[in-house]
Amino acid sequence: MTVSPSGLSIAGASAWLPLLRLEAGPLRLFLDDLDPYRGVYDLPLTDRLPPDEAERWRADTAAAGALLAAHHPWHVRSMSRCLTSVVPLSAAGRSATSRDAFGAAALARPADPRRLAAGLVHEQQHGKLNALLLFHDMLRPDPPPRRYYAPWRTDPRPPGALLHGCYAHLAIADFWRTEYCRTADDTAAFEFTRWRVAVAETLETLHTSDALGPAGRRLVDGMRARLDSWLPDRVPAIPRQRALAALAAHRAAHAVA
Repeated sequence: MTVSPSGLSIAGASAWLPLLRLEAGPLRLFLDDLDPYRGVYDLPLTDRLPPDEAERWRADTAAAGALLAAHHPWHVRSMSRCLTSVVPLSAAGRSATSRDAFGAAALARPADPRRLAAGLVHEQQHGKLNALLLFHDMLRPDPPPRRYYAPWRTDPRPPGALLHGCYAHLAIADFWRTEYCRTADDTAAFEFTRWRVAVAETLETLHTSDALGPAGRRLVDGMRARLDSWLPDRVPAIPRQRALAALAAHRAAHAVA
């Protein structure tokens, strides 16, 4: 029996298996594909990564970290305090954070480093809000037992999950806004428009839901003020129309009756 890097004993193990390290600009992260108790996300995990896939993680994370450090330093400052490890998932396009595993983000490796950077931004926001919720009650003690449409999910969500989604996707909108300002590419314009509108609509749902407590209202008001500061921003007509069409199609398919 030997001891894993997480401090847990693993029966039958014949050698020490170290966690892989990722260099993400100024961030130093572990790629945790070993810990037997890392499965707190209700999503399929990878086994120990083969060397070629581990090398892709290293290369993509280095590129994502360089992008964040150069153009999104405010997110790097936040990550340096609340993100220590990445748990690789086998389900493409999925990601998650658990309140039971602060400092960890579970991700399937995206197709390119910029998407990986956005994914890290997204998940660290959930981690931050999970920590904040330990000290502040954002919802009324007995919120109405309703579920609401969320433009980033296929299932209706309770108010607390809507609040989480808004907080995470506001940061995603910020990420793509910065990317559009520096690159003027259509992908960034599309993503910025999509998530700016999605968050604005969902914040309005929360505002009128009668589920928020005083702290939750302050948080929602702060997010709305951030969105309002972006009202003068303009993007080209074609990516804007594509973003609005994508939102309309999602709502038509998944709106709550």
